Amino acid sequence: MVKSLKDENAPSRPLTAYFAWMKDNRIKVKEANPSISNKELTKKLGEKWSAASDEEKKPYIDTAKAGMAEWKEKMAVYKKTDEYKEFLVRKREFDSKKKAKGKGKKAKPPKDPNAPKRPSTGFFLFVEEKRAEVKASLPKEQQNKVTIVTKKCGQMWKDPENATMKAEYQARAAKLKEEWNEKMAAYKKTDKYREYQDQVEDWKEQQAAKTRKVQKRARRLESSAEDSSTDESS
Repeated sequence: MVKSLKDENAPSRPLTAYFAWMKDNRIKVKEANPSISNKELTKKLGEKWSAASDEEKKPYIDTAKAGMAEWKEKMAVYKKTDEYKEFLVRKREFDSKKKAKGKGKKAKPPKDPNAPKRPSTGFFLFVEEKRAEVKASLPKEQQNKVTIVTKKCGQMWKDPENATMKAEYQARAAKLKEEWNEKMAAYKKTDKYREYQDQVEDWKEQQAAKTRKVQKRARRLESSAEDSSTDESS
């Protein structure tokens, strides 16, 4: 299970000033230091950003501030939509299942913000198109209750009498999936995808470092416990 549920319909959050600068300078620094590891590259980029003058940073900071202000406005509008309400329902279900499943799952690498958006499943295509119809069929006091609307859509989707309609939506979803696979194949040949792969490698190294740190701490605690036990028995 993924660490958190992503709202595919929400406006994309803008890059921070540092990440926007890093995106523009990563390849340049890598080309100047071809033998450098991803971990060292990230460190060098951080050092160069810290050493950059306020004048050099200003365009990135201004762009980031403007982007964030625009994103907040879009989010304020988006949070009034049915799509956001449905996402909250799915998120509550996701969080409940995650809590019931317990801990111990492996962490997942960061999402690629530049990758083609994964298409909807047949069911979600169905919900998107039938939501208004379903709402209109419900009593007025239930029309704004997302859980009831979603449940009704689910019942319609599972109804054997709608098998033909269900197959049509699944066929459309399969077609969209094919198109997405083609876009992904093309995207994987781009510099942006290669940059993302570098970021994943950085993430893996960071995760490995965290694991080593936890293991080291566990060994230290174990050693301390053994020493304490020895002292008590002597």
